[in-house]
Amino acid sequence: MGDDAMLLNLVQGLKAEYPDCSIDFLCRHPSKKYDEEFGFKSVKNLDHDSKEAAAGRLFLGMNSDDNPQNLIEINEIISNADLLIIGGNSFMEIFKNEFLRGVSSYSSTLAILAKFHNIPFALYGLNIVSRLKDATTIQHAKFLCENAKSITFREESGLNFLKELEIKNKNMHILGDPAYGMSVSINKEKISEILKRNHINLKSDRPIIGLAIRHEYWQGTDEDYIKFNVKFASIIDQLITLHNFQFLFIPNCTYTKGNKWQDDRLTHKSIFEQIKNKNSVYEISEELTVRETYMLFSILDIHISNRRHSSIFAAMNNIPFISIDSCFEGHMSPFLVDLGMEDQLIHHGNLDSLVKKVSETVNNKKQIKKILLSRVREIKDLSQRHVPIILKDSL
Repeated sequence: MGDDAMLLNLVQGLKAEYPDCSIDFLCRHPSKKYDEEFGFKSVKNLDHDSKEAAAGRLFLGMNSDDNPQNLIEINEIISNADLLIIGGNSFMEIFKNEFLRGVSSYSSTLAILAKFHNIPFALYGLNIVSRLKDATTIQHAKFLCENAKSITFREESGLNFLKELEIKNKNMHILGDPAYGMSVSINKEKISEILKRNHINLKSDRPIIGLAIRHEYWQGTDEDYIKFNVKFASIIDQLITLHNFQFLFIPNCTYTKGNKWQDDRLTHKSIFEQIKNKNSVYEISEELTVRETYMLFSILDIHISNRRHSSIFAAMNNIPFISIDSCFEGHMSPFLVDLGMEDQLIHHGNLDSLVKKVSETVNNKKQIKKILLSRVREIKDLSQRHVPIILKDSL
């Protein structure tokens, strides 16, 4: 949902500048439903349809037995474009980047094609969550950053990682997480419909605590995840007893074509099964749009998550939140610093502290909301500048 939020800000920004512009969206799974939601045309990219289909193979279209239709379409689209925008974290090292395999290789391949057609490209909402270590990734980062007409960053920490490698570009801008910039209206009737579809009947006289928990599927084992789930379930039971809370699990990712733990609903279900007070806990079980997901946060009193954008959605709705950190040093901390919410972070290895932190958050709720209201407004204004700045630098 964080990627979709960034995408929505991008599309809304492009259409604000050029109301009649044509947008082609290269993605793994083209969808008419997605096209209607965002107002563009989705086109098959270089990804195979699933993790299994990609095993041991180069990008789709690059293998000797592939149908090259996606390459023909991509080439036509980029050759006729005015600008190629590459979004998100293009330098991820969760999995090794190799020749025609991996995230940085994917971005570089598209950028090389743009160079062949003399089409400018920009990097949008770039985030680098840790020091780049792999030589291939560093080469890709140098090529992409030094050839991009414009680079917009989420936070200063990402820019600093590039500076350590002496990678430079005259048009690099720190503008905040693009997710803050999307515009979504809260529709109470729509919220009621979502809850009804998911057979959720929240009690009006009890505080509602949102939850979005992920497992870092690229590391650890099922045994590690289940152990975490059991521990987290016991904490939920404690909080229900202490505060008479009711909990609502809101998945931030429902992707089912990769590792099974990429779907937050599996994690949520596993935690739910370990909870004793099940009549106080509810789960969103369907796939929602980014707008629908965002709106649900407006009914919460507090939110708890180890997902960056789930916490950001809470902040955007002026809902106090508690973040649980991840394995990447530059993933959670920087956005909390931007919000002035450093004290709202707890370590995943010290889950017991969550009970105390929730009580502190309940007591400091008014002060937290006051800080969020001011900071989110500033960051939102900044985040809506990504697109105008990219267009000014590139066209």
